[in-house]
Amino acid sequence: MMREVVRAMVASIWRSPRAWSPLALWVTLALASAVRERPNGASHALLGSFAFPLLPLVALAVVGGLAAGGAASGKREGLGEVVRGWAGLGVARERSAAAAIGTALAMSAAISALLSLATCIVCHGPSDPALAPDAWASLWIGGLAGAAYAAYFAMPESIGRGGLRTMFFGADWLVGSGTGALSVVTPRRHISALFGGELSANLSQRASCIVLVLMAIAGGWLAWSRARRA
Repeated sequence: MMREVVRAMVASIWRSPRAWSPLALWVTLALASAVRERPNGASHALLGSFAFPLLPLVALAVVGGLAAGGAASGKREGLGEVVRGWAGLGVARERSAAAAIGTALAMSAAISALLSLATCIVCHGPSDPALAPDAWASLWIGGLAGAAYAAYFAMPESIGRGGLRTMFFGADWLVGSGTGALSVVTPRRHISALFGGELSANLSQRASCIVLVLMAIAGGWLAWSRARRA
């Protein structure tokens, strides 16, 4: 049953232009950005507009698209509406909520990982590390970033209030732009640190990696907990 629910949720995104068009836009811009940044090398490209704002916008489009495509009422009311729709078809709320959150994290992680890998390969230059290890690092960092951002945005999306989604994006933009203690609480600075940028509150790259994993787990659990009670 869970497999069928996941397949239906993914299919719902592609059936609704309102769901997939924002995702297509940000993916296209990410690829165009890679081509534009090619002379500057992979490190510069990954730390530029790709890390922010394109990565969070891709994750936001995935989470929002899942809500828009799967809402039974036709309104964009958040992941809770998706869970209510499946509950009306006899699927347990816990399972449909897990399918919705899991699908969002998996799709965001996969798309972000592939975009990160493509950016690394397209922009790789003589000043960058060897291509094979650099490509592998870009792949898993992009995947982790996509999962963390999807969990981050799934929390307000599970409540279904557009203003909260905007606030979460704004918080990541403002708080994550610095390197102080507050930068620890949003994904942006940790992701930049893993791509070779400034550290978040002097945490090591390994610590930032752990923080992102915890964000993905905790954020996903909080979103699931709220969505199943919607």
